[in-house]
Amino acid sequence: MPSLARMVWVVLTEQLYSLWLLIAGSIPYIWDLLRTHFKSPEQRLPQNVLEASTPEAMTRLIGRKVTGVRRSKGMDQHANSTDRDWLVLTTEEGKEEKVFVKTAAKNAMVRSMLSIFGVYKNELLAYMGLDLPVRTPTVHCAKYTPSRFVIIMEDLSSQGVDFPNIWREPACTYDKASKVLSTYARLHAHYMEAVPGTVWNDQTRPYFGKVVGLVTLHRFLAQVPGVIPESVLRDYKAALWRWDEVRELWSAASPQTMVHGDSHYGNTYAYESGEVGLIDMQCVAREHPMRDVTYFLASGYPHEDLARDENRLIAHYLSELAEELRKRGNSSLRAPTFAEAWEQYQLQSFYAMYAFVFSGGVGGDLMDSLQGRVGVRRIGIMMERVGAGVALSTALCRQSRKK
Repeated sequence: MPSLARMVWVVLTEQLYSLWLLIAGSIPYIWDLLRTHFKSPEQRLPQNVLEASTPEAMTRLIGRKVTGVRRSKGMDQHANSTDRDWLVLTTEEGKEEKVFVKTAAKNAMVRSMLSIFGVYKNELLAYMGLDLPVRTPTVHCAKYTPSRFVIIMEDLSSQGVDFPNIWREPACTYDKASKVLSTYARLHAHYMEAVPGTVWNDQTRPYFGKVVGLVTLHRFLAQVPGVIPESVLRDYKAALWRWDEVRELWSAASPQTMVHGDSHYGNTYAYESGEVGLIDMQCVAREHPMRDVTYFLASGYPHEDLARDENRLIAHYLSELAEELRKRGNSSLRAPTFAEAWEQYQLQSFYAMYAFVFSGGVGGDLMDSLQGRVGVRRIGIMMERVGAGVALSTALCRQSRKK
């Protein structure tokens, strides 16, 4: 841990930097709020699903005549980053069409935070601006302003697909995990060393620093004490104080590709054929491919089975990645070796921990407490078992010697 004087200096400088970023990011958000206030209802994007759930609004949004809108059978939601619902549209021809609608979160704090940080914009660009090589829902409408956004897509729940969850039975099995990892291998190979400039990178990703990490950790542990093993908690706190260096480690890791970025089990869906698709692509970014693999396995695979299966699953992913890269026909591209992947598996676990702790501790019900508790417990057990703290310390020492 740094000295007291160093800690005070780090906190003050980071808080000033964060404040500057917040002010800079808030200007277009606030301006858009003010400008939208003076627009007619016909010119505004809906602020919530209720505003979108009229025939007039749907007609404007999807560009086709809609004569009726009614709610479909809802589904339990535990991630509150958006307001969402399942609707049945009646078309001009009298046919019914089922759609899924997402707008900005109901909670004002979450809505403003994700708008200012560009999370909603990032998802829109992923769905509408990228030629994705994996299954994603068909999008009928994707529109955005700095303070509002709306996505209307096909209702996959009406097509017999399975939407899994990290804490709900049946748990993720080896067969299911293999199919998910094959899907990520296809995504990663497609964008290997060819990452679109529209996704988050070192210049554009939201800044989540050490102070935010420490504060959200304190808030999370106040709600769910004892969920993180003591040794992991010590390593995680130490990592937070060197978070800028940790970020440099991730950015320097090779190869780099476009990752999903929020690759927990609940952000996948599966057809009866076994084919897996991806949803909720709000955090697509330039990262090492093991970011998605680690996040998925550490948070979504039952911890009592992971120690037994993780070597085989990582080897399966690397084999699939190598095969997908071979199909690209570029001999300069290669999949990481198992040793390289394993080191990243250890290092990327700190991102998984940060993501879940931040979402559970930031407030505004950004993450359901059960999801946070189950995910953080699994990640903590995995980090302790694989020696994530030692691996990070070794990597940081190696990085310091290079400078």
